Amino acid sequence: MLKVLIKKQIKELLSPFTYDKRKGKKQGAGMKVLFVIVFGYMFMVFGAMFFAASNELYPVLRETNLDWLFFALIGIAALALGVFGSAFSTYSELYVCGDNDLLLSYPIKPIHIVLSRLFIVYIRSFLFQLTAFVPALIVYFSTAKPGVLGVICTLLMMFMLSFVTLVITCFIGWLIALALSRIKRKNIVNLVISAAFLVIYFYAINKMQTLLPAIIQNADGIALSIRHSALYPFYLYGAGSTGSISGLAIFSIASILLLLLTFIILCKSFVKLVTAKTALPRTKFRGYQKRSSSVGSALFTKELKRLIGSPVYLLNCGMSSILMLIASVAIIIKATAIRNLLLSESFSMFSDMIPLIPAFLVTMLSSMALFTAPSISLEGKTLWVLKSYPIPPRKILVAKLKLHMVFTLPFALVLLTAFCIALKLSVLSLLPAALYIALYIILSACISLIIGLHHPNLDWKNEALPIKQDPWVMLSMLFSFLLAIGPALIGIIAMLVGFPSSEILMLVLSVPFAVGVFFALRYITGNAEKRFELL
Repeated sequence: MLKVLIKKQIKELLSPFTYDKRKGKKQGAGMKVLFVIVFGYMFMVFGAMFFAASNELYPVLRETNLDWLFFALIGIAALALGVFGSAFSTYSELYVCGDNDLLLSYPIKPIHIVLSRLFIVYIRSFLFQLTAFVPALIVYFSTAKPGVLGVICTLLMMFMLSFVTLVITCFIGWLIALALSRIKRKNIVNLVISAAFLVIYFYAINKMQTLLPAIIQNADGIALSIRHSALYPFYLYGAGSTGSISGLAIFSIASILLLLLTFIILCKSFVKLVTAKTALPRTKFRGYQKRSSSVGSALFTKELKRLIGSPVYLLNCGMSSILMLIASVAIIIKATAIRNLLLSESFSMFSDMIPLIPAFLVTMLSSMALFTAPSISLEGKTLWVLKSYPIPPRKILVAKLKLHMVFTLPFALVLLTAFCIALKLSVLSLLPAALYIALYIILSACISLIIGLHHPNLDWKNEALPIKQDPWVMLSMLFSFLLAIGPALIGIIAMLVGFPSSEILMLVLSVPFAVGVFFALRYITGNAEKRFELL
């Protein structure tokens, strides 16, 4: 039974890449190749970053006989990647998966359900960790050239650390499940926890550029602090990776014991947490007169409630809006420094295109907004309810576009205004840029909606699947980014070859967007209705 459950979990994990549920058949070879290229590119980007850092860090540490510190630091980075990449999916995979009740109703041992779910959680977190492990191992093996025993120790410690990562992600998921089983407003708590993780993540990314030189300059002090602090396990990990038998034995035994303890706790608490029901709050009835609203308003309210009620949807698809709001405040605070930088001699050759820079940067940030891409898939198995209403499909699709506009365009215009204030640009520069941004946001929303309409994933058990793991959503984001960066490159080249006015150029670049918006909206309010009816 365990083998069957694991095969089921693997099939569900790979189903977006191997099976087209709308057509009821396997994905074509071309689409599979495209998915491999996209994910391979993403792995190469992160891998190149860690390879550059490892290539700069390891030779310096090797000269000072601090090889173990290199692996300790890589271990910390890999652990953070694994935890950040799979902590919340662990909670969703273990405790709120849609088929938990169905599986528990069968004569299946809970231990088998837990093992099959943990296997997928482990694979997912290990894949995140490989983006740090693989570049570091390439640098270490090519530089230190360890023997067979050294290679075995390094690889064994890598797997031991992945077990520790699994323990931590399960612990976080267990704490979230335990807390949410006793709290009434689960969405708010989940949203706060998710936002806290994202703040920590972006803070770490922001400090990454200054962290590497600081490590190289203070390697001895960092090594001493790791050996005499709560980070001592990473010293054992680093020592074991470089051939220390004692470090390998202690770290491996501790990792396996922690994994066994975690597994026992999960098995004992799994059924209780999965079947826990939060008591509904008692509310006092208050009579009031219900105001009627238009069909469009009712549909928009429905989309809005889904967005606010889903932390996964809000954080993953609305991250660009949050970033634009943060960036607006930061730009106003650092206005003088930004203005001095762009007006300095280093940027003298780009002085004529300064009015273009805010619009291009805003569109690049806006490309991360993905409200429309998964919106069709999120209807799930209740899509038939929406289709049964006497409502034209175009109004349903327009409501989804409206949600994207409301949560993207105002933030984009606020960021543009902040840029104009910081750079002291005129209103004449602001208006063409605002038009350019508005047309881009409408066009990217329409294209993402069309992609989601043609490639929906309606058979999901966890809403994270159509939002975070659907390849078509990722392709929508990639296309939106290319749609932002393409005109930006054309505009920069045009200014470098002597285009007379940045404001006129912005209007010229807006023309293709306007044409695209016209045909996209015409399709959504026309032929897309037939496509929606066929879902």
